[in-house]
Amino acid sequence: MDDLYPGWDGLAAAVPRLVRWVLSPAGRGRVPRYRRYDWHRGGYAEWRAVHRHRYLIVEGAGATTGRARGYYAVRVWVDADPDERMRRALRRDGDMFRPHWDRWARQETALFGSDRTRWAAHVVVITSTGAAPGPMPPSLGPR
Repeated sequence: MDDLYPGWDGLAAAVPRLVRWVLSPAGRGRVPRYRRYDWHRGGYAEWRAVHRHRYLIVEGAGATTGRARGYYAVRVWVDADPDERMRRALRRDGDMFRPHWDRWARQETALFGSDRTRWAAHVVVITSTGAAPGPMPPSLGPR
């Protein structure tokens, strides 16, 4: 998903691009292609093809929201408390993420709250070191 977000304010805007460029073509047996967002230039750059395999795994915030949800056989929600998520993001991406953290977190809260993304997951993975955050959605049952 990092290649699809159109900048720090583009969490929700990436989802239609994911559907149009990747999920819909893959679902029709075509080779998915997407335009990579260049974070340094602040705009979309070259087109990239996604090599076809039996399974397609899409990772990142917003990947299973909205119209994208129906394309997945299994949806996984990875959870951690907000402070732990911030620590991990800053450890992974360094201080360049720090000035953007609050507004990105607000977008996540708004999108995931209105979309009920966590509740639509088949599997929820709690990665916090503390207590489990809130009630759990139903688990993935036998198929």
